[in-house]
Amino acid sequence: MRTILILLVIILPLCAPAQHKAFHIASYSQISVPARPTEQEKYMARLIKDKIQIHYQKTMKIYPQDNPPPKSIVIGRLPAGKAVPRDPINIEFSESSVFIHGKENKDLLYAGYTFLEDFLGIYQFTPTVEKLIPANVSETDLHYSSPFIYRRDYSYGSNYSKEFNAVLREDGDFAPDAVFGKPYTLVGFVHTFAQILPASKYFKQHPEWFLSSGQIKKMKPGFNDQEVQLCLSDPEAYRQFVKNLLAVIQKNSGETVFSVSQNDGGVFCECTACTSKKNKSTQLLEFINRIAQEIEIEYPDVFLETLFYADAIEPPTVRPRKNVIVRLALINSEIGHPIDDLRNVNKKRLIDSWAALSRDFIYWDYALNSHPAGFLMPQPGFRRIGKDLQYLKKAGMEGYFVQSYLYNDELGFMTDMKTWVLSRLLWNPDQHQEMLISFFIKNNYGAAYREMDQLYNLIENAVNNINLPTYDAHFNYLTDRVLDAGKKLLADALQKTAADPVVRRKIEREQFLFNFAELYLFKTLNVQKKFRDMKTDSAGDFTAKKLKLTANLKNLNLTLESERKILQLITNLSFQDSSLNVQKSIIIQEDEFQIYGDPSIAGIKTDQGKKVAYLNGNNLLWGITVWFSKYLPVLQEKEWIITAKVRIKIKEKKDNILLNVGVYSADSQKNKTVKNLPIEKFVNNKYVTLSLPPIKINEQDQLWFYVDGNCQCIDQLLIDYIELTPANENPK
Repeated sequence: MRTILILLVIILPLCAPAQHKAFHIASYSQISVPARPTEQEKYMARLIKDKIQIHYQKTMKIYPQDNPPPKSIVIGRLPAGKAVPRDPINIEFSESSVFIHGKENKDLLYAGYTFLEDFLGIYQFTPTVEKLIPANVSETDLHYSSPFIYRRDYSYGSNYSKEFNAVLREDGDFAPDAVFGKPYTLVGFVHTFAQILPASKYFKQHPEWFLSSGQIKKMKPGFNDQEVQLCLSDPEAYRQFVKNLLAVIQKNSGETVFSVSQNDGGVFCECTACTSKKNKSTQLLEFINRIAQEIEIEYPDVFLETLFYADAIEPPTVRPRKNVIVRLALINSEIGHPIDDLRNVNKKRLIDSWAALSRDFIYWDYALNSHPAGFLMPQPGFRRIGKDLQYLKKAGMEGYFVQSYLYNDELGFMTDMKTWVLSRLLWNPDQHQEMLISFFIKNNYGAAYREMDQLYNLIENAVNNINLPTYDAHFNYLTDRVLDAGKKLLADALQKTAADPVVRRKIEREQFLFNFAELYLFKTLNVQKKFRDMKTDSAGDFTAKKLKLTANLKNLNLTLESERKILQLITNLSFQDSSLNVQKSIIIQEDEFQIYGDPSIAGIKTDQGKKVAYLNGNNLLWGITVWFSKYLPVLQEKEWIITAKVRIKIKEKKDNILLNVGVYSADSQKNKTVKNLPIEKFVNNKYVTLSLPPIKINEQDQLWFYVDGNCQCIDQLLIDYIELTPANENPK
């Protein structure tokens, strides 16, 4: 009981001075609403009545009355003569009654849920899990306002229903209604250039509205609307854009916030007028400011929200107008450590700089690796959220959006806990995150709560000494040791909950993620075992694990859509590697290379009966590269000899043409080693070995290739595979 009391004091900002009378539900005899109650007041009165009946076996009646008697729980009113307070949610004790009041919109709901939790100890952890956790609290007035006006977790749990979304005190994609009010509505959401001025409609007649003449020549037929931005300097494009935006505003009468934001990853115009600006953010904001100034004449209460993202994240040289809201999304940042960590110096600089420009500022965070397989992996990076929210509060942010586990539907590493804890922190970022996590786990995992708490910390600790990108296919924090430790904790958890089928189902879902990770990382884990002189698994072991995982999927009771999506991911996994038990080296095959996206430049093909990577013609692009992040647990603290099997096909023979290969460090932004080799050795019907001198490799290093781009004599550069061998060890 003492632990629970401490947790409750931390969870919400309620102090209980000794001089206040203890709160007891037995002291209250009825629930009162105004004589003419709103739908929201009636809903909250019924909800509190039902919860008291369920958890305290106490029957209370609801009375519509403007002058409630003593000993009432009064919904939607303050004590007589009380001025409307500044804070949106208010709970006050007066005349032996408790008054629950909200200022506007959803505030009464939030005040009511706060009363249920703080005073009655009734917590709804998930849409289906609710518990009574009684505690001794005092009749102490509570007035509270969250520092974040806009709170949005883009997760399945938060978007499950408008009822549970309200319990979480968040905004969601729900239509406004009389009970659950109106969420923060952003008409268009994001990437709306394509909606307002779509290239599919206008590019054919007006290509100059989108790109420079040089860029237009390079565009291939069939590109989609998100693949280009706009020419932000073309006057005709501007006039058509404003006309179309005004039509959107007129169509959405009553809405006040409209998205006018860059497309997702599209190419920015490189005409002279656009590039004369200092940076892309300046180009973009000047364009938005001009539109905002024009819109304000006809719609003085309308705000334009714009997204600074991808290539447009550097602070602009102009400030946003008063009717422009900035949303900053640092998609390429590190997400495993807090904003003020040394790894995130640039991320912190950007946030601080943007915060200094405007207080109408929303931060778009990324809470997990967005790789297509990422949602099925045990993922770290949650521990830093509480500290980051405190930082953002101090910086003056008005809103927070986090892209997390929406697309996995029903599966993801400890997503119920993360959804609930994040909602608490968004409501009040000054709470203690680790205590909230422990509180949730203890009340949701029964006899296995210690193992599940250790499991969460195991995964969080796995990223302590490495970077965690927003998008990464390697998951190098999931070593064989981490996965083995996690599977052992889950096995112990299942043993302890043998008599609790509800909790067991939750644990089995977490177990499925670890089994999927083991299959997805099959080769990588085998390499780790090989270098520790352990027995490696075979292709037969891979097939057996795959069949077992497919069978386990059927037992998770997921929706058909979720099951189909996950089954496709499992089906696509394959393993073909005969080298694991042959020699003590790392073989990186062509399927693991990073290939330039345009197949006219680079790709994968069959040559002489084997799959190889190809780089066409002569260009200076690093069209074939290899990142070493996947093998980081093995690569650390050793020097490695890098070799590649290479062949060159030529159009005509010329002298003094070089094959260039090197290792580039993204940390130092310099090459660590470069080798320039005459192509004659590699112009052959056989694949010839190319070697680099011994080098230390880290997760930010990239191997690259290109052939001199001026000779016009090369047909193709072909690479079979890359091999890494320890410099001071003999291969076994």
